[in-house]
Amino acid sequence: RRRCTQDRQHMLTRFPLYNVSGSSSAFWHGEIDSGSCLEADTARPPTGRLRTCSCPPCQAATTATPGDYVFCLPSLVIIGMAKAGTEEMRGWLSSHPAMRVTTERETQFFNQLFGAAGGVPQRQQGRGKRAGGRALAEESPAAVQARVIADLASAWPRYASLFPVLRSEVGRVLTFEKSAGYTHTRRKGAKASGLVDVVPTLAHRLMPSARFVLIARDPATLPRSRYQQCLRQMHRHARAGELMTQKCGGSVDADFEQMVLRSGVVQADGSGVLSPAPLASGPGGASPLARLLAARMGGPSGLLLVEDAVETLLAWGSALREGRLLVLFTEQFGSDPFGMMNQVLRHVGLPSYNWPDAVRVPNSTRWTYCLATSKSVAPKRKLSAAWEAALRLAYTPVIRRFKEALPCLHAPWREAAGEHAGEAADNKDTGAHEELRRKMCP
Repeated sequence: RRRCTQDRQHMLTRFPLYNVSGSSSAFWHGEIDSGSCLEADTARPPTGRLRTCSCPPCQAATTATPGDYVFCLPSLVIIGMAKAGTEEMRGWLSSHPAMRVTTERETQFFNQLFGAAGGVPQRQQGRGKRAGGRALAEESPAAVQARVIADLASAWPRYASLFPVLRSEVGRVLTFEKSAGYTHTRRKGAKASGLVDVVPTLAHRLMPSARFVLIARDPATLPRSRYQQCLRQMHRHARAGELMTQKCGGSVDADFEQMVLRSGVVQADGSGVLSPAPLASGPGGASPLARLLAARMGGPSGLLLVEDAVETLLAWGSALREGRLLVLFTEQFGSDPFGMMNQVLRHVGLPSYNWPDAVRVPNSTRWTYCLATSKSVAPKRKLSAAWEAALRLAYTPVIRRFKEALPCLHAPWREAAGEHAGEAADNKDTGAHEELRRKMCP
């Protein structure tokens, strides 16, 4: 109980203020944690917009001068999953009087520090070799970890600079961010260095007392959402049509069903009857479940249809101490949004809050703090009952895998019944799973 009380004290921003010149030394002496603040550089104003939402109440724009600010590390990080409602949660929390959000929509700081090229920090990408000519791939995981943590010691002020706080508010507010990319499977390019869990390790090394939130979403509803988001993102490019086909597997929403058929997740017989595609073990002994989770939208560079929440929780759960990671579900935005948000507040040691009136999203089961910013208001073509049933049946093995790994979380996802349901549910329980259950199911 004493340690828990001490951890809660590290949630709020606090003095003393550190200078950039002494920030690396403070890191190595173990003085830096969530809520640690950096003295502002009065020659440089805070970056980004200080007004964080378009619906009141929210953090109002301010006319304070740069010297009125300090920069404080976050005490709460929403790490994902992608397309699960992380932006919605960011909006709700930004309306809380004690919460100060980063000036960036997503910082991706730890991903950028580590880099995407097999353990190469961003400042070294493209070089291919370290000093002396030794290939990066030849470094041991321990050497890579030591090198990236050394980068973190000098780079953390850059991260803190994304969280401006008025000097007069230090000790009364906490900062937070959301970066759904922290859980992206593509981060597992770190396997090239044998260091899969480096991003969770970096986050915990910098902020041992920080709290993390992961929002998981029903796997059977994810492919449609990810496909629509892919179309919106590719539409911004000059080569929109080509990129949509390559990365999304289609160029309009009506192409969704054909994309799923080409992905191999669902098949149709000669009469058009839909069913999950047979998932025999693939080359190299790949399990049926692994093949299902590896299904993509478009060609070789297409996006994953579904990402594995269990794998993500294993990575983050192994790096964090018990009580640091809270798992919530997208469906709670529809069933109990106020209770969901108060769970987050309790997670960081704040009392429950009387949240502003939420609004039901038209043609949706969700509530939102602000219709003007909600992605759920976009018009959606309704899938046929046959297609909804086929996707539910196809992804029931993924649903079952999650429920078997963490039964205490009571995931609100319906499993399909049928001869194919569970066909690929080859969940392998390991010591890592047992350790994860110990942390998540006390």
